[in-house]
Amino acid sequence: MSTWFSRFFARSPAAGPPGLARVDAATLRAWLEEGDVLLVDIREAGEYARGSLPRSLSVPLSRFPERLAVPASARRVVFYCQSGQRTRFAAGRLVRSTSLPAFMLEGGLGRWRG
Repeated sequence: MSTWFSRFFARSPAAGPPGLARVDAATLRAWLEEGDVLLVDIREAGEYARGSLPRSLSVPLSRFPERLAVPASARRVVFYCQSGQRTRFAAGRLVRSTSLPAFMLEGGLGRWRG
């Protein structure tokens, strides 16, 4: 991990950046059944290939855009990675680029899988 990345996480609040709420796995499962959520997996391509959440969009942190195209059907955006660390960094950048409610999956894919 690069030095700036380590320093960012050392001083980042556990709750994540302003404008980004947490969502637990049970709530996310309900939202997925409703079908109105955009899932953004920010792990790298190799991690994504080994498994991801249903209907998630792969947007690796190493190639993260300044803006994210969000489908009109989405009412919420949920970002996730393996544990939640990278999510705070990436989602913080994109929260400013969408008017939709933005969330981070609490505990990441690791907690989702239980």
